[in-house]
Amino acid sequence: MSNNLKTKVMVLIMATFWWPGFILAASNAPETIKTAVSSLNDSIDRLVEAKDEITSTAKKEDKPAIDAFYEILKLSFVEVDDLIKRLDSLNNGNLDADELLIKERFLNDLKNYQNYYRNIENDIKGGLSPEELRSLAQDLKDWRKDHQPKLQKIFDFLLIDQSENLYKVARNRWDKISKDLGKIKKAGFPINNLQILSEKSKTNVDQANHFTAIAAEEFIKTWKLENSTSTDENSKEIMPSVVSSSKKDERPANINSVRINLQKSLINIKTAYQVFFEMNNIVKTLLK
Repeated sequence: MSNNLKTKVMVLIMATFWWPGFILAASNAPETIKTAVSSLNDSIDRLVEAKDEITSTAKKEDKPAIDAFYEILKLSFVEVDDLIKRLDSLNNGNLDADELLIKERFLNDLKNYQNYYRNIENDIKGGLSPEELRSLAQDLKDWRKDHQPKLQKIFDFLLIDQSENLYKVARNRWDKISKDLGKIKKAGFPINNLQILSEKSKTNVDQANHFTAIAAEEFIKTWKLENSTSTDENSKEIMPSVVSSSKKDERPANINSVRINLQKSLINIKTAYQVFFEMNNIVKTLLK
């Protein structure tokens, strides 16, 4: 084998061997988010239920509750700031008209959330009795419960974009491998098994794109349903509009469908890279 051909084959090895770390990160992202939000909600619950600790009006008794509240607000700001940063990082050139509108609405929602947290922070700084503090904690808990579905939708929107990017990287990788297989074939090496595996990996990559497209379509369809234009001027407000009970009943299934399809897409991407690894081992054998 000539040195030039060895170089070409090694290109294939390097291409197929590479496993993007962000694929693993993407698979863990929902659990990471779930853990962080759960921790924040637990902190609020502890403050709301800490009746014994805040029944006294003594300043020394107030301080632990106030410190806990500031920590809750700190975590809340981090959560919202991170989502704003991730939404801002989306390339507008890759978004269609609906997606651009959704991004704009979500950013405005998050800015409203920031203002809500700032108002709470100002209330605490203004001085509150222990009972008022506990009441404020209950208000925050109820507010988060009402707005948690919107935060989950923002997470879904970001995961769809991430899934689309994973597909693009995998498809580019497959295109590169396909070209290298042609070069190996011209060099006289047997590539029947490699071709079979190549087609298998392409099926997985195409399936990943298919499931991501379904998730995106379902997400936009549901978002439009919940944010349909009304002749009432109040419906034009940025904050989530009130929908009928029949529409509310559709939410869990639709949101679940989006997550399920994104998970299917990720599984296919992972499977494609596993096939790339298998092809890598075959190429190594050819080099011996």
